[in-house]
Amino acid sequence: MLDAAVTVLTEKPFLDARMEDIARAAGVTRATVYAHFPGKAEIVDALVARVHGVMGEAYAELAALPRWTRAGIRA
Repeated sequence: MLDAAVTVLTEKPFLDARMEDIARAAGVTRATVYAHFPGKAEIVDALVARVHGVMGEAYAELAALPRWTRAGIRA
């Protein structure tokens, strides 16, 4: 559902996007979306948490490098 939300929110402004749009993009019912997220704000919160987690992992991998080189950072 979060991937579907990203799709919808890149196509429409936040205020124009509806939970029904996200449900349709995810291939689920609107009730299913509401079962997981009370509203769009909670979906955005979950997306921010996802990005935060991915960035945390990336920073941890960089911190673990014994020496920062272009090749090491790219890897």
